[in-house]
Amino acid sequence: MTQHPAHQQLVLDTLYTNLKDPIPVIRAKAAQALGQMGSEQAIPPLLQQAQDPNSEVRREVAKALGQLGSEPAILVLLQLLEDNEPRVRSHAAEALGNIGSEQAIPQLLGLLKDPHLDVRCGAAEALGNIGSEPAIPGLLSLFTDSDVTVRQTAAIALGRFPGSTVLTPLLDALQQSNPILRQTAAIALGQLNQEAAIPALVQLLNDPDSQVRECAIEALGKLGSAVEQSLV
Repeated sequence: MTQHPAHQQLVLDTLYTNLKDPIPVIRAKAAQALGQMGSEQAIPPLLQQAQDPNSEVRREVAKALGQLGSEPAILVLLQLLEDNEPRVRSHAAEALGNIGSEQAIPQLLGLLKDPHLDVRCGAAEALGNIGSEPAIPGLLSLFTDSDVTVRQTAAIALGRFPGSTVLTPLLDALQQSNPILRQTAAIALGQLNQEAAIPALVQLLNDPDSQVRECAIEALGKLGSAVEQSLV
């Protein structure tokens, strides 16, 4: 639905006012709504709220800035990567990934070692969205993370890279002694849409670890489907 310019401005002005509301949840909802509206006019007011004393507000501000895809927001989001609240760091990381900021890569790589799994996941997802080659070793290091969600997020992130960039390190990971590493590499290969991975995954069906074989089967199913679609 196309909104009348005067009505749109009325909504924006109302939300700007609510960014200053004394109740934190109202400020957070206003930031959330501004992100959903997608108007670049909202960027300066959101930037002003990036240091809000309430972590929920800072989290929603980071998310909104990522939705707006604003380059001027990068410096503020980089600062939020150091926030004392894990969920703020996570949302800031995801926002920088949405913007595609290569400037954020060094800090995002540092967050792959964050003690909070949400932050590690957010950083991995962001690095996958940015898709820059220097991130590959860091994402591969997450293949042995203690949390399965982090491992899977890293695998999916690597699956977003051009296949030729990550194919060799992923195939190498299939030969490692750690079964978790082999499982995660198989998952990542299933995301890549690279036929060259098929022989290695077929061989993995003889793996002594049943979960490795399960991941290999799932990956082959995805690759087989992608190959079939390419032939249609």
